[in-house]
Amino acid sequence: MGDADIAGADIVRWLESPETAVDLLVGCGFDDGDCEDLLAITAVDLPRRRITYASASGPRAIPFARLADGVVAPSALLRAAVEAATPPSQREENAAFDEIRDLVPQRPASREDLFVILEAVRAHRAGETPDRDVRHVRAKALKRCRAWSAGVAIAGGWRDAAIAAGAWPQGDIAVHLARFQREAKDPRGSLATLADLRFARQPLDERQRAIVALMEGAAHADLFEAQRRNAEHLERAFACAAQAWAIAPKDEAANALYQRLHALTPKRP
Repeated sequence: MGDADIAGADIVRWLESPETAVDLLVGCGFDDGDCEDLLAITAVDLPRRRITYASASGPRAIPFARLADGVVAPSALLRAAVEAATPPSQREENAAFDEIRDLVPQRPASREDLFVILEAVRAHRAGETPDRDVRHVRAKALKRCRAWSAGVAIAGGWRDAAIAAGAWPQGDIAVHLARFQREAKDPRGSLATLADLRFARQPLDERQRAIVALMEGAAHADLFEAQRRNAEHLERAFACAAQAWAIAPKDEAANALYQRLHALTPKRP
């Protein structure tokens, strides 16, 4: 999205406002995220909630919902009209998302999560490590938004800052980072982070030990799925599931891991 572009969701909001003037949208370019070139908008149908744009195969119509997923390259008149119709609170949210977009490409669904993540990104860029309670709140917001890559960068910054200060990262940092790494499709990195946590011999309560075991088991299951000839990963995943189950009998997460592992187990002929 270029600096001069307007999010499609803002265009749709403007189209649904009393101040809309649909002719201002005609002739503007639409970037649907798939085509290399901008698509020229040729018509707007408000009653049917769709726009029409030109394509090599002829005119094509898409619903406003699809427009909301893309961006529009506006004329100066359209930009002024949309900005005038955008409430101050929405402009504030737009500015916040623009600030984090390079780390969090998908806009958080809730305003609360948006501004929690904004603070997390600002602190990350400033090299600041918040206290444990704040880390927990920010990590939860990142997880709700499935901002896994951003989580790896931010929690990785917490870890690096602790090591640079001559201390092992606190246990919650390793757990958050390992979760983000696994969800970002880096199970080996996740296992390495958890191995460091065990090596540091940091005191963990029973719930934390169960969580670590489950995370290790899930990462080994991921690796077995990717390399089904390596049965060691499946065996280690079962061992981790058993460890978690021993700590927290009938835990739903442990049960879910067991079910996944049984589904992955090769069936005997």
